[in-house]
Amino acid sequence: MLTRRGLRVKVMQVLYMVSQDRETGQQTASRLLKENIRNTYRSLIYLLHFLTRLAEQVQAEADRRKAKYIPSEEDLTFNTILYTNPVTEYLRNSRFLKDQMRKERLVSGDEEELVEAVYAELKAWDVYSQYQTQTSYTTEDHNRFLRALVRKFLPANEAFDQFMEDMIPTWADEEQVVLA
Repeated sequence: MLTRRGLRVKVMQVLYMVSQDRETGQQTASRLLKENIRNTYRSLIYLLHFLTRLAEQVQAEADRRKAKYIPSEEDLTFNTILYTNPVTEYLRNSRFLKDQMRKERLVSGDEEELVEAVYAELKAWDVYSQYQTQTSYTTEDHNRFLRALVRKFLPANEAFDQFMEDMIPTWADEEQVVLA
């Protein structure tokens, strides 16, 4: 996710800009660097929030399946492993994450459609299907899946990418740092 290398790149970008424009003072450079890092932080906070929303979508589907008039065996045994994943569970219950979402004003009413669209594509993803059909899970299995979700699935998802660009205008710059 947020790496030293990514932060170094941000610092180097500001230093290069300062070296090209001699009129840019140290305070301006410092302010620009702080803004860049804050935008990266905002992107990371929203990404973590989005993972919790995907997990909640899994639980919502399980609830819908069980509430059917005559649920099938598959409906009754629907695997909610993404919802019960220790990492997503921790993030869902994190007061800090909720406070940061509020503080950074990242809450959006538009995300419901996005979450449903991304979840529909996630269900068709082979890695998710394999993860969901496992019978036992280790911490490494959970972590490996979430890394694949963040590093492979979300960057390739057009709807997610477009939403992030609308939500965080600097997403094109932040994406490589946050999803690394």
